[in-house]
Amino acid sequence: MRTIILAVAAAAAVVAPGSPAVAGPPNLTELQNALLTAAEAPAGYRIAEEPQTLKLPIPRDRTLCDDDASPDGEPETTLVVESLEEDDGTSVFAGIAAPGAYNAMEFVAAVEKTPARCPKENGSTLTPLTLPAIGDAAAGFRDVKPSVDGKSSESTVVAVADGALVLLFEMSEGDESDRAEFLTLVEAAVAKAGRRPDQFSAA
Repeated sequence: MRTIILAVAAAAAVVAPGSPAVAGPPNLTELQNALLTAAEAPAGYRIAEEPQTLKLPIPRDRTLCDDDASPDGEPETTLVVESLEEDDGTSVFAGIAAPGAYNAMEFVAAVEKTPARCPKENGSTLTPLTLPAIGDAAAGFRDVKPSVDGKSSESTVVAVADGALVLLFEMSEGDESDRAEFLTLVEAAVAKAGRRPDQFSAA
């Protein structure tokens, strides 16, 4: 549910490089080129894993809660995702897909509704994030889970709709200062994607 990208990465089949995206005009090479490079990432981040492509369901009129599973026949898109890391061990998965403007907004809506529908699930507490204006629409939440030794672990999920694109981000671990750096990365990634209007027009 909450770990959008990590859960998909664990279960999804990798799409052969060079195949067309399921929906939307850009091909996989164009989507990959829209991801941040090591030189473009905010200071302190490095590329940990090269991009891979995954199938991602579009959560239309639902949330990402565990008991709100995708129905049969739900549309999918192709997500190109990369992994970034900081020296302190904080990791971020950043993905981009081009499912069209309607589906991109549906993904943001699903993320926005998730902490309200399942604020506590599997021992985790979900709280919505207050985000700056990013893209056409953006939503996010924190997922905090207490551990047995009294220390909590958390992840932060953000979805951004920008024209025909949806950009997904997930930070594992980290504290309040890491979240500020994470949002800087989100803004940098959306800004880069937004500089390619000729290739990423609405579907």
